[in-house]
Amino acid sequence: MKILVYANESVGSGMTVGEFIDSVKAIYNKYFADSECVAQNLKVLGMEYIGIRWYLSKDRSETAHNIRENDMLWVAFNIDLEDTTENGQVYEVTIYDNSSKNARPMPDTITLEVMQKSYLTSPEDKYMAYGRRNLPYRKTTGTPQKILDTLDKYAQKLHASLEADLASGVIHPNHQELVRAKL
Repeated sequence: MKILVYANESVGSGMTVGEFIDSVKAIYNKYFADSECVAQNLKVLGMEYIGIRWYLSKDRSETAHNIRENDMLWVAFNIDLEDTTENGQVYEVTIYDNSSKNARPMPDTITLEVMQKSYLTSPEDKYMAYGRRNLPYRKTTGTPQKILDTLDKYAQKLHASLEADLASGVIHPNHQELVRAKL
């Protein structure tokens, strides 16, 4: 199968997709050492992207009913692996072997889009089971290093927000022990 990938004058940023994914995981684990960051190269309908999902829990056993999606964090990002800048040049990449897709170079310019950006809190309304704290975020476009710096700042803000909410009693009692253990 052949797909078109856009890049500036050079073929890549000097960083491979696998190195970028490893850096994303290291950044998250710098602030949440005993939590899990799932970052992977995915392919849907012929388009490749990097999917990033941050969990406060380390594995399913720390979540309600052992369901991974019951984690209190709802933070997820997507990075399209196409450079669609006006100066981009088209070059063909043939992908037959999925095991080598992380060895490909990252494009010079990528866009980090947020898919989910909140975590569960105590409810504001007595009829609700949980509340939700949204963390501000804007779509960011830049070099892979700029995106890594942005993710670092976002993980730092998430950590500070969880600490502040835990100290002020905003974290739901079902999650307080987990948050204390992870911070």
